[in-house]
Amino acid sequence: MAAGTPKVAMFGRSLVPGGTQTFNSPGTFTVPVGVTRVSITGKGATGAAGNPGNQGGTGNTGGTGNAGGSGNPGNRGKGGNGGAGGNANREGLFGAGGTPGNGVTNPGTSGNSGAPGNAGTPGNTGAAGNPGNAGASGTPSTGLSQTFNGGAGGNGGTGGTGGAGGAGGAGGNGGAGGNAGADGNNGTAGGSVSRPSPTPVPAGCGGAGGTPGGGSGVPGNPNNGGGGGGGGAGTVNAGASGNNCFSRSSGGTCGGGQGGGGGTSAPNKPANPANPSFPGAAGGGGGGGNACFGVVAGGGGGGGRGNAGNSGSAGNPGSAGSAGSAGNPGNSGNSGSAATPTTVNCISVTPGASYPISVGSPGGQIIINWNPQ
Repeated sequence: MAAGTPKVAMFGRSLVPGGTQTFNSPGTFTVPVGVTRVSITGKGATGAAGNPGNQGGTGNTGGTGNAGGSGNPGNRGKGGNGGAGGNANREGLFGAGGTPGNGVTNPGTSGNSGAPGNAGTPGNTGAAGNPGNAGASGTPSTGLSQTFNGGAGGNGGTGGTGGAGGAGGAGGNGGAGGNAGADGNNGTAGGSVSRPSPTPVPAGCGGAGGTPGGGSGVPGNPNNGGGGGGGGAGTVNAGASGNNCFSRSSGGTCGGGQGGGGGTSAPNKPANPANPSFPGAAGGGGGGGNACFGVVAGGGGGGGRGNAGNSGSAGNPGSAGSAGSAGNPGNSGNSGSAATPTTVNCISVTPGASYPISVGSPGGQIIINWNPQ
């Protein structure tokens, strides 16, 4: 056959060369004339990134500090001294009054301050934030009645850590100690008597007990002798009133001094001091003197106890705790995955026909190939 003879003369029709058309965005594929079968390779869009995790919770507020302790009460004041027994004097005959007993002289002091309160407990850490949602799958690409899936969406980010709890409040200061109690009053001295004649005379009066709680001295008794001194007040009970003659009145419990007995023909008796083991106890009153012939003096009053100290002040309230810190932001989500391309071969098409092509974005693609036909 001569050169230039048409192929149609050789084979009955012309041979269509092979080709490729790539779509990175939506478009239309027009089938070349003479092409009846094609292959298509495609992939959908890349999956969306995962969402960020949620912020962590705010930490809890710290607890309020505890109140300080109350101050201690003040100590008891000094005990009063007993009154001296009265003197009796008649024409050179002298019956000296008994000496009084002293109260406990330890000075009262203020109470100690209360202990400070403990600090409040710290607040708890806030809860961690929830993870973010996963990203959506990529949009599919389509063409020639084929669908190509997109990539998987990325995982959501982890939640943020919770904020730190607030510090506990400071404890309150302790209350001030109470003031010392007032001192007890001294007993009054017994009445003295002095007469120059043998005529009966009134007896000396008894001394009043010191407040609070001192026993009173009694008057002298011409028939029995000088009046007895009153007992000193104890820290709990009052002292007893005085007696006549040698009988001695009791000091009050705890620690009051015994009163002195009144004088008769024998010397009168002095009073006892308070027991030093009981701060605030009072001494007893001295017994009254006796100068005979009915000249008799009165006994002294017992001393009063020292007063109890005042109560301490209440402690101050603690401070409020600090607010907790805000939680930390959540972490970013992971990137989505790229789609995996797939290929479908031997798809029948109509020569010259137009087919719509849809390409997922971003990252989607459609490639159409045909061999020579």
